[in-house]
Amino acid sequence: GPTCEDKCPSGFYGVNCSKHCDCLNNNECDPVTGKCLCLGWMGEKCERGCSKGYYGPMCSKKCDLCNGILWSDSNAACDPITGACQCERGYQGADCKQRVCEEDMYGQDCSKQCTCIMNNTESCAPGTGYCRCKPGFAGDSCERICSKVTWGRDCANKCECDYNVTSDCDPSSGKCLCLPGRTGAKCEEECPDGFLVSIVHLSAVAEKNGKCDKRDGSCKCQNGFHGALCTISCPAGHFGASCAACQCRNGAGCDPVTGDCYCTSGWTGIKCDTPCAAGTYGPHCSIACRCKNGGECDRFTGECRCPRGFKGPDCSTQCENGFYSDDCLLKCDCAGGSCQQKTGRCICDVGKQAINVYQ
Repeated sequence: GPTCEDKCPSGFYGVNCSKHCDCLNNNECDPVTGKCLCLGWMGEKCERGCSKGYYGPMCSKKCDLCNGILWSDSNAACDPITGACQCERGYQGADCKQRVCEEDMYGQDCSKQCTCIMNNTESCAPGTGYCRCKPGFAGDSCERICSKVTWGRDCANKCECDYNVTSDCDPSSGKCLCLPGRTGAKCEEECPDGFLVSIVHLSAVAEKNGKCDKRDGSCKCQNGFHGALCTISCPAGHFGASCAACQCRNGAGCDPVTGDCYCTSGWTGIKCDTPCAAGTYGPHCSIACRCKNGGECDRFTGECRCPRGFKGPDCSTQCENGFYSDDCLLKCDCAGGSCQQKTGRCICDVGKQAINVYQ
């Protein structure tokens, strides 16, 4: 303007607004420098979209309030500009924390039971039934405890402890648990004169994995644990005072103390070597199938296989007129007449005769 009081119009910058912004995806630029002011985008010219879980100017803000957004299997998202939550299937509410199904159920009508070992599971995805394990556990049903050298969700992180001076790596936090006489984040330091072992460690051992002898401070370990501080758990597939090998089959884990098998979905029995009987499915075959009208369910997932003439998640819906066969996928070819919903055989009106006969 004549007195330089007007701001450059959108898309321009510089002296007398003579330069054109080259920002992509409808983003504005600074009227003085021409630097792109990316909103919901990042990069020098706003050429890259925000990563999952981020929004705002240059994707600098985290969608902390949107439940489930950081799970790898979740389709939850947040608006890249406003940060408003976009809930994954099975959740609702402004922060997506209101679960539609019960904690151990999932599916479109919440009719399927989760196959997760719930004590080891943070949540069962209400849309898919995917088991989201607590830190320290892994497996399709969260049945596996992390090994000595891994920690975190799905045991995806590698421990960084020096086992010359460390008794174990905490499977939940990755914290190095020091041998007597050592201290520090990685047990790299010797205890000061006059100290033998951290009181915090002794307290944790006494509460969880063993008992502390009040006379000499030595630890008496429970079955499934050993080491100076009872912090070394038996490796996966082993149990008891001597960490004997478990006798479980078909991918089952076992209790590190008792050796009891945690059967994976579709199996039961002391050694998890017995397939589920008809009408049951899931871990230890502990879930009753919900299939109706003679439908059979998959012993691993519980999904119903409907008999001819029926469809739906639980086989409760009869085929509509004009359709027949498995899941009612085939259309009757009866010249306007109806057909049997199981076989497709035409049911003729009075005075008419069937030409095509279905078996």
